[in-house]
Amino acid sequence: MKTKNKLEELIQKAHSNILPKPELAIKLTNEALRLAKEEDNKQIIADANKVLGLIKISKKNFFEAKILIELSINLNKKLKNKSELANLSTILGSILFNQGFYDQSYKAYLNAVKFYEEIGDKLGLARVYDNLGNLFAEKEQYSKALEFRMKAEKHFENSTENFGLICCYLNIGATFMDMKLPQNALEYFYKAEESNNSKLNKYFVANIYHNIGEAHKALKENEKALLFTQKALEIFNKLQNVQDIFISLLSLASIYLDLGDLKNAEMHLDECEDHFENVEIDKYILEFFQCKSEFFEKKLDFQKAIYFHKKSMGIKEEILQKENAEKFSELQIKYETEKKELESKILKEKNEELNKKNNILDKALKDLQKAQSELIEAGKREMFFATVVTANHELNQPLAVIQGYLDIIKKSEINNLSKETKNNFLKIIESVKKCNNILEKLRDIETPKYSTYIRDIKMINLEKETL
Repeated sequence: MKTKNKLEELIQKAHSNILPKPELAIKLTNEALRLAKEEDNKQIIADANKVLGLIKISKKNFFEAKILIELSINLNKKLKNKSELANLSTILGSILFNQGFYDQSYKAYLNAVKFYEEIGDKLGLARVYDNLGNLFAEKEQYSKALEFRMKAEKHFENSTENFGLICCYLNIGATFMDMKLPQNALEYFYKAEESNNSKLNKYFVANIYHNIGEAHKALKENEKALLFTQKALEIFNKLQNVQDIFISLLSLASIYLDLGDLKNAEMHLDECEDHFENVEIDKYILEFFQCKSEFFEKKLDFQKAIYFHKKSMGIKEEILQKENAEKFSELQIKYETEKKELESKILKEKNEELNKKNNILDKALKDLQKAQSELIEAGKREMFFATVVTANHELNQPLAVIQGYLDIIKKSEINNLSKETKNNFLKIIESVKKCNNILEKLRDIETPKYSTYIRDIKMINLEKETL
């Protein structure tokens, strides 16, 4: 029990160090794995493979992560640990999603749904449904994404997971925005705001305000859009989050342009330029140049409008090239992964086939050895029985003659013999009788039974033979 607790403690400590101290996590997990193998503790072995898989995920090594998580799944299947199987299937779905294997990811998530339903884990169901929503959103199948996110909402509302529920509301809102339904999106963004409590960090609250502002902006409700975007900007300024400050300033500039307030639009665009160098996302750089082009067009400065339009077209071209490069890279990674998996499968099948052939050869060899042994024994028996027949044939006649003469002497001369001679005579008769009995026993042997005579020399034990 003490060792079991130690193993569990090692795994828990390793798990808590996956992100802050991955090398320590690996060391602790390997120690737990070593001890667990010594004790044949399959649950700890499964848990250790899971932790090692999570470490690989943190390093974006999804190929090795998949192998480790699948090992843990197979062990937990034998242990019938449905709770772990649900969690591991969710992790596997996430790995496959990151590898771009969306169909396989979908199947893994559905397996997770099955296990969560069997154990009655509503929160687990909510999370995996949310993951399924993300999967279909990535595939731009927004109706399907919405279907799963609505299921997630239902289960989150029946749990105590307030943060998960707020994230779900935001995801549903984002899906409606992708579907060009800002009014529906707004309903869920406001739900997220209403569910907000003091436990949420300020950055998350600012993002809620920003999303509400974007939905009002899409509805041309510019006054409300201004209000919520300014609230978001106020928080981002306090947090000194430069990129989000830039995004909020850009949104405000765009709103002021829609309102025809060029002065405020210019002021916010100028502030954007102060943070421009810290912006890493091409999408927002593109929007900045487009906004600048629109601003100068409204000022009737067409030369600058054309200049920034060209800048925006250049960024758009760069984005397109990056997307194509990323898609090519994803396809290449997918190809390499599938190739490795196929090679691994072929090697496994070859090993299995080789093991089968080895087993067949091993059986054939054992059968051959058995047959050889039986042939040797049969030869020995044949020789033995031939020897017995020969002994009977050759010894019976002289023994019969001896017995005949002894009978004559016994009838005619026995009383004339001295006492000593008489005793010797009777011993001869007894010995001849014993010889006849031995020959009779040898004739009746079916299977000889051996006993040790001297060292490695064997003799037939006639006392144990059945007559």
